[in-house]
Amino acid sequence: MKKAVALMLTGLLLSSSFSVSAELFTLSPEATAVPGQLTPIEAVSAEDTGDVLDLPDEPVAGLELMTFGHYEQDNDLSDGAEPIEWYVLKRKTGSALLLSRYALDCRQYNTSYGFCVWDQAAIRKWLNADFKTTAFTKEERAAIKQVTLRNGHSQTYWSVGDSKKTHDSVFLFSYKEAYETYFISTELLRCRPTAYALAQGVLTHGSEGYCWWWCRSPGHRRFEATIVLDDGDFEYSDVDNTSLGVRPLIWVDLTNKVFK
Repeated sequence: MKKAVALMLTGLLLSSSFSVSAELFTLSPEATAVPGQLTPIEAVSAEDTGDVLDLPDEPVAGLELMTFGHYEQDNDLSDGAEPIEWYVLKRKTGSALLLSRYALDCRQYNTSYGFCVWDQAAIRKWLNADFKTTAFTKEERAAIKQVTLRNGHSQTYWSVGDSKKTHDSVFLFSYKEAYETYFISTELLRCRPTAYALAQGVLTHGSEGYCWWWCRSPGHRRFEATIVLDDGDFEYSDVDNTSLGVRPLIWVDLTNKVFK
């Protein structure tokens, strides 16, 4: 049985022996971090999303939060989609890099088991098509910048596979971006899924309700991708794993009228 899937089914956690040394990236405080108004994500198992625990759900200290776009999150389709909360990781000449506070959905990195890198991945196509169209209005999409992503060995921990540069509007962290370029704290990398993501199949690990989520970089072997674990460390998983969360990133143009 595949390693990651077997561990998922038995509920055991992978323990990584890798340590990451990174210089902390600090933001100039341009706004006070304001906790969002979304329902705290409390479930610790995808098997029963109605059985939740009263877990604390404080935002990462010192980081600015903003809302942009809407996506189903409370798993109550009758009340419409909820505002998406984003951490502001970086501001640069009228633009900002945003990381979703929660894992918003459950998707496979690729729909079939086998060699797959970012430029070929089903999750990339979904993020830049279905997710983008669902989460953002036409006016909001105009404020999302298309960026060129480096996806070669310089962005990975394991030198397996080599994806081409891509031009994406919505994307995932590479290993290097998560643990070096934009690393702020382990707490930022620990992520809870929304109630909707839980209902779609995301599994949480441990008693605190954190999940595993995808990066875009290859994993240890050709049919794997890098993932972030519930404790903020990293590992790898088969690309067709069906229980991991999706935590999108976007660059937005803050001069666009939708932010006025």
